[in-house]
Amino acid sequence: MQQQHIPVEISARYFTLGDPAAAREAWFVLHGYAQLAPDFLAWFEPLQAPHRLIVAPEGLHRFYRKGFDGNVVASWMTREDRLTDIANYVHLLNSIYTHVMAQVKPGAQVVALGFSQGASTVCRWLADQTSHVNHLILWAGVFPPDLPMEESRELLDRLRPHFFVGDEDPFFPESAIEQQQRFFETHEIPYRLHRFSGVHKVDVDVLKGWAESHLTG
Repeated sequence: MQQQHIPVEISARYFTLGDPAAAREAWFVLHGYAQLAPDFLAWFEPLQAPHRLIVAPEGLHRFYRKGFDGNVVASWMTREDRLTDIANYVHLLNSIYTHVMAQVKPGAQVVALGFSQGASTVCRWLADQTSHVNHLILWAGVFPPDLPMEESRELLDRLRPHFFVGDEDPFFPESAIEQQQRFFETHEIPYRLHRFSGVHKVDVDVLKGWAESHLTG
């Protein structure tokens, strides 16, 4: 048996909040495992502002949450043929970025946020270094340990990732937070840890506070 791949042209979807022509900030927010982009984007509705565009791409893998029925959800990849999946979503995200940013005036600040599975996804996307962003937020998700550090060193030194985690997040007990901190420090990745009172979800009030202190608007 021999595995082979063939390139195909497909259509992918993304959702937005805001007017690209008026945007001075462009946010690309990547959902977690078993979410859909429109549901994830709804979390960010309180973050809307006239100068802010929020873009939520959707993973290419959609499936039924409960086997053959129930809500439809999506993911970015699985362990099966994972390198192909990674290459596909990097290409997808670069294509969305190029399409969106062509509608945004030059000089806009760009924020990339990955939640849960989307955290590893956003890191692998940016490591391709085709799409330029100004800020990187990893929310309740880990930096992919298999990402070649030396190829990403300049990018990471510039972005200094912000790592957000809730104190009641079942996926991030204290031991997991410490493990992620050790990973950052062992690989000399500059980062900033933000703890907040909450669960495994993006807390938009916390995110608003970060935006007010880190973005010029």
